[in-house]
Amino acid sequence: MESESRQGRIPDGTLYIPTLLQYYCGMQDRSKVMTISERHWWIIGALACALIGAFAGYNWVRAERLSAVEQVFIDEAALAFVARLDTGATVSSINARDIEVVGGSGTPQRSDAGKRVRFTLENSVGENARVEATIDQVRGIATSDCRELRYHVYLTVVHDGEPYRILMNLNDRSRSKDKMLLGRNWLRHGFVVDVSRT
Repeated sequence: MESESRQGRIPDGTLYIPTLLQYYCGMQDRSKVMTISERHWWIIGALACALIGAFAGYNWVRAERLSAVEQVFIDEAALAFVARLDTGATVSSINARDIEVVGGSGTPQRSDAGKRVRFTLENSVGENARVEATIDQVRGIATSDCRELRYHVYLTVVHDGEPYRILMNLNDRSRSKDKMLLGRNWLRHGFVVDVSRT
């Protein structure tokens, strides 16, 4: 009895061998279970990626492919614009000057949302028109120099005879070659930019 109890206290004794084997086998079983579980997650992840890819491919096939520059028409101003399609821009932008908020302070304020604004739209050939719209929001836009607040209004962009109500920020683009940028908020209406098209 004494030798058994003494052996039981010895880490490498005979009484510890079955316990160690059971523990080791249990760990092996657990690692197998983890491996199977990890494999399941890999399979689920791969299937999810395949489905997302198939959906994106389906949308690409269905989407209308456009060149980087498209001719559009602004209904409220009755003006034609040559618009650059900008996949990097979240919101579209249009050349606007002489911006005047009815009841505004003269500089963009977030509190101007909901007020009426008058502005002059001008295209690349110098044609212009005075337009009035409701300010939907005043948001900060990051530029190369700083971050500035701009008025955002909804305008009707007509492309191939189809009208689209698009949120536009009003910006003096007189020094820019592109008088209008159509961003992702327009492209999501079923358009993709195909750089191979001219």
